[in-house]
Amino acid sequence: QLYDGKASYIHASNKGVTFVSGNKILRVPTSGGKATTLATGKDIKKLSVLGDTLYYLDGNKLERQAANVDAQEIASNVTDFTVDVFQYTAYTAGPDGIWSIGLNGNAPERLLSSPADQVQVVDSVVFYRSGGSVYRLQDGVSVLILDGNVSWMGIYRDKLYYISGYTLYRSDTDGKNSQVFATASIS
Repeated sequence: QLYDGKASYIHASNKGVTFVSGNKILRVPTSGGKATTLATGKDIKKLSVLGDTLYYLDGNKLERQAANVDAQEIASNVTDFTVDVFQYTAYTAGPDGIWSIGLNGNAPERLLSSPADQVQVVDSVVFYRSGGSVYRLQDGVSVLILDGNVSWMGIYRDKLYYISGYTLYRSDTDGKNSQVFATASIS
């Protein structure tokens, strides 16, 4: 056991295991020991680690914090984000759409002006959830892939996973060949 407490958004590297616990981002050595506080926020909802830099959603603000440097707000009015390590870009979703933010100082670019709840990028293709629907955004064109009361989505190994009601489904990334992956038993 490395840490005794709530932990989410876990990232492992040669520096240790970095994770969110409450309103803090902590790191504990992989061999165990005392956890070190890397950042403290008000309401940390998501974390991504790129090298020595933390990207995290604190309330509705996307923050960037490099080692031994104070956190810097890079976007506001955000409900979700993802970091594309290959393009060195953050993508944010929020009430004012989807934005692409170059992490090397490039100006933010709005990719979509309608509200989005969640965003993910796979092979330079942006997938997003808005309300209960999942869309693919590529080359400025938004295409509906799923319309099924979707409350969460994720993409892993060329498959789209999504939750509708109490059921987790898996489909191709074009929304076809959808099948039940798991169902929660409600008692």
